[in-house]
Amino acid sequence: MLRSSVRKRFTGLRPEEAMRMVCIQNRVQRYCFFLNYARKKEHFSEKQRLFISIYLPMCQKFSNFAADFMTTEVLIDNRPCMVYAMPEPRCLVLTTLGAHERKDFETLAQMLTKQTSVPFVLAAFTISDWEAELAPWADPALSQRPEVGTLAGATLDFVANALLPELQGLYGTLPVILGGYSLAGLFALWAAYQQLHFAAVAAASPSVWIRGWVPFVQSHALLTPNVYLSLGIKEEKARNRVLAQVGDNIRAYHKLLTHSLGEEHTALVWHNGGHFTECTLRLAQALAWCLNRITTL
Repeated sequence: MLRSSVRKRFTGLRPEEAMRMVCIQNRVQRYCFFLNYARKKEHFSEKQRLFISIYLPMCQKFSNFAADFMTTEVLIDNRPCMVYAMPEPRCLVLTTLGAHERKDFETLAQMLTKQTSVPFVLAAFTISDWEAELAPWADPALSQRPEVGTLAGATLDFVANALLPELQGLYGTLPVILGGYSLAGLFALWAAYQQLHFAAVAAASPSVWIRGWVPFVQSHALLTPNVYLSLGIKEEKARNRVLAQVGDNIRAYHKLLTHSLGEEHTALVWHNGGHFTECTLRLAQALAWCLNRITTL
């Protein structure tokens, strides 16, 4: 039975037609998975070579078609989301979907598949008001609007009590990674001090310059065992003195994480460029580190 709360691309079809499309989607995904497997494997038995010779052309025919079917637009608790699902996933990867990120969603998914061999489900949930829905508390340097710093709890409540149950109902109970870029990276870090749901957090260029971040992490217990951090080398050279604190703050935070989690469970990676350099690639690398980390434990 199709879940009424999930609105797929083939919404509008009769139930039996929609189910047929789901079956086609699953079959095409298996073809794509086999194609990737066949490309990577170096040694085959005679039976395997015969099998590949028969099915590889079919896989190649459907591989481009499969990529389109893998991405699904859904509506969960009245919030638009996008989901990229690989066959037999081993992890759920959650991130944000701002207006500026929607066009890069499939690029992020494709980059992530190149960074890891771990099959995953990537789900991005819409953020309509970046500062209001993601900032854990108010900071005049971020925004003067009174609603900023008041809605992060509601965003996390959606993730924990709507998005995750829906995805787990579809794909099973899998390890969960929460990741984001910039203010979304800060939100992911903050969420790891509020909830036990996350096996790893990926924070690419997180806004840890926000007022009170270092005292907050020093006085609260971290509830995730793996944390990835990254920053552009030019970010701490910003003319704005508040933003320029990001370098010192992230070093201090990484030192704290190394002490509490151990060197193998955290990373601080420095990238060339500033805050807006190769954002999608840097987020993909952050998420891939988490995927590779939690699936090798």
